[in-house]
Amino acid sequence: MEYIFVLMSDDLFLVIINALFYCVWAAYYVTYKGFSIVTFPMVLWAASALSSIYYFTSDLRTHTLHDELSIIPYLYLFVLVWIAFAPLIRFDYKSIETIHVNSVLFKYISIVIIMLSLIAIIPNIKYF
Repeated sequence: MEYIFVLMSDDLFLVIINALFYCVWAAYYVTYKGFSIVTFPMVLWAASALSSIYYFTSDLRTHTLHDELSIIPYLYLFVLVWIAFAPLIRFDYKSIETIHVNSVLFKYISIVIIMLSLIAIIPNIKYF
């Protein structure tokens, strides 16, 4: 088991630990509350943390400037994300029966968000 840790750098180990924090956190709440609108952002955040392992080990990271990574920023971010998600965790979505939305306004806002997202996504498609 020791030889696995010898093959990876300390920085990669910290990125993996960070991803494990978020995956365990999301898995706990998915088993506790089930997969719902409450736990979906947590699962998305955990998937993003898992993708950071791929990014850290890929050739796409050649432009990233960093010194020695430390666990403190990862722990700090984890605590702040946990605090930010606390109202969502306590939210009881089952009490909502209907949601009334102005469909015309919602349609235009959705189109704007999709267009802005495409502006950011299209240049990055060439890397996949």
